[in-house]
Amino acid sequence: MSRLFGWSYPPGCTSRDVEEAMGVDQPCDVCGKMADDCICPECTVCGAQGDPKCYPDHYLVETHEQLESRKAYEDQCAADAKAEAEYWERYANEIKDYGDKHGE
Repeated sequence: MSRLFGWSYPPGCTSRDVEEAMGVDQPCDVCGKMADDCICPECTVCGAQGDPKCYPDHYLVETHEQLESRKAYEDQCAADAKAEAEYWERYANEIKDYGDKHGE
């Protein structure tokens, strides 16, 4: 019997593989921008765009703009992660305070 839901992926398949197959936009691995806004040049050897393997293997060189864009993306990810961690910490404290007030 096949499953109708996505939590039973085949070996080696991840949710990212499914999202990519479905066309869900992922940030570029080189510049950190979404596919529609990617600033990476097309590789002259294989034609790929934003493939980190092309840089050492096909002698592409990252531009200052790509490096800055990737840093901004990573900084935003770190800020988002910090905000989420703070949210969950507040949530845990609220649950604890509620339990303390209600004898649980």
